[in-house]
Amino acid sequence: MSDQATLQDPTSICLKPPMPEQQQPAPGLATRMTPTPDHGELSYKGSGKLAGRRALITGADSGIGRAVAIAFAREGADVALAYLPEEQADADEVVTLIEEAGRKAVALLGDLRTSRIASGSSRTPSPNSAAWISSSASRASRPPSRTSLT
Repeated sequence: MSDQATLQDPTSICLKPPMPEQQQPAPGLATRMTPTPDHGELSYKGSGKLAGRRALITGADSGIGRAVAIAFAREGADVALAYLPEEQADADEVVTLIEEAGRKAVALLGDLRTSRIASGSSRTPSPNSAAWISSSASRASRPPSRTSLT
């Protein structure tokens, strides 16, 4: 793929149907998908629009959350990502991608819907300090852990 500033015909650069059918038990893992989804790992170039900011992104191990975590890091934000134990392999990949973008990555193992992790690792954001994003709609309860982004 050429640089993202060059106008391109998306019908010529994207995979074309039919895609192979595949099923995974929830939560699904990007590492098990064929073909591998494009979350911007190779194509997205940031421009510093989020320099000095921090983001907490749930579901950042795969899907839209993963794409957002990569984009935010490449735009200059430090990223904390919440994930479940069975998503460890995908979360490790995202941490590596965030660090390769020169940003700080904090992996938070646990379910943010549990009161202990929700009250202990998130706070009301100020416009100058953080963007809080939730991309996971429902997750099974898991034991939480806490890590500081600061």
